[in-house]
Parts: sequence; C-alpha cells; structure tokens
Amino acid sequence: MWLQSALLAGSGPLPIGVNGIRLDPEREHVYFSVTFSASDPSIGAIYRLPLVDDPDETDIELFHEYNLGEAPDGFAFGASGDLYVTLAASNEISVLAPDGTETARIASAPSDAIPLDAPANIAFDNKSKSLLVTNHASLSGNVAHFAVLKVFVGDTAAPLAAPTLL
Repeated sequence: MWLQSALLAGSGPLPIGVNGIRLDPEREHVYFSVTFSASDPSIGAIYRLPLVDDPDETDIELFHEYNLGEAPDGFAFGASGDLYVTLAASNEISVLAPDGTETARIASAPSDAIPLDAPANIAFDNKSKSLLVTNHASLSGNVAHFAVLKVFVGDTAAPLAAPTLL
C-alpha cells in the first residue's frame, strides 16, 4: 500500500470513490479524482499528492471541487498546462487551469448525432488537437450512445518527462 485515506472512499447510490489517476507533466505530483465523496455524494473532487516514497494523508491537497453531483471521472493534462476532466453526471468536460480554477466547460451541441453521455475517460489525439472521449452512457442507458467521440480543444497532450539517467 502506498496511501490510504478516508478521502478516497465513495458514497451514495453509486459509491465510486477514487477513480482517475495521472502524474502531472513534471512528474512531481499524482492527481486523482474522487467521483462521489464519502462525506457527501453530491461532491466530487480532483486531489493532488506529492510523488514521494511514503506520502501521508495530510499531504493530500484539494485541487478542484465539483459540488453539483457532476461526478468527475477520467482526466488528462494538455501541453497548455490545462487539465481536462470528464464529468460523467453532467455530460461535460471541465477545463482546469494549472492553479485549479475552472476556465471552461465543454458540452455537446444540440446537433451532435451522439452527445456526451456519461463521458468516462479521455486521451489526446495530437494530430487533430482533439480529445478522444469514451462515452459509457451508463446513466442514460441509451446503448446507441456507447461510442468514442472526438472533441476539438485546440490542445495536445502534455509531453512525457524525459527519463532520468542513472
């Protein structure tokens, strides 16, 4: 075990706690999403933790809180420094600045053949400067919405850190 905390537990009808996980581009912090907080299932959060050998629960920092039952799930860092977070319950993608403030929301257009429907995870398609988004449609139950969508964001994936030479 590397870390255990009550902050990682979930609650509510879908008790999904700790969920998505990523290292920041500098490889100094671990970021993770908690979809439904144990203290209140209408709250979800992105937390960060220093990437050290033996972290303590007190090292966990709140990066951004979602308090409308939006259900943060998967996420990825852009080369811009922004963090793109899927919001499964509100069917949106949240864009967070490097300081954790939300700068934008991406939603489906009414004309989209398949809308964002419980988006679960994302990856960058650098060639088109878009996000590839998995739709798991679990909340709507509409099997026609199970898909991988492409959403233009004008950003690319954060580059991987250079390997450390021994």
